[in-house]
Amino acid sequence: MKDVEIFPAVYHDTGVSRFAGNPFIEAMPPLEQSKSDFLTNLAHYPAKPSATLRRSSEVVRLMELSTINDIVYPFPEYQKAGFTLAKMARDTYVARHPLTAMDRQRRHAIATTGTNGLPMPADWKPSAKGYFMMSVSGQGKTTFAAAALLRYKQVICHSN
Repeated sequence: MKDVEIFPAVYHDTGVSRFAGNPFIEAMPPLEQSKSDFLTNLAHYPAKPSATLRRSSEVVRLMELSTINDIVYPFPEYQKAGFTLAKMARDTYVARHPLTAMDRQRRHAIATTGTNGLPMPADWKPSAKGYFMMSVSGQGKTTFAAAALLRYKQVICHSN
């Protein structure tokens, strides 16, 4: 089993009023200042081959050639998708604000399967969204998703 790295929560003010005070959202990476910054942050280029590598054997150079698969070129189409993904990840936690009474009631109802204790809040609305990407094979859907999602920590520990 792969070990998962646990990161301590570092909170950032998002500047978005409906996200304010929600530790789940404020522990995510800070929002970019512009939509074009999404493209810049998605780009990844492997290091240029060193002089030593260029003098290496043919087999070594062929093996190193696979680093070309690590290139993430930020196509303009990624801008809208990147913005949507960042928005979607945060919107999911709007209704799951852990400091509100409604969310505590929701979590209690889920934990007890509603049998003993508080019922699911009647006026609770899920805020999770979905996104569909469709394209011809080889157009960069998986590359985009991997580059965009690698910005987010898998496990964030909220100790306060």
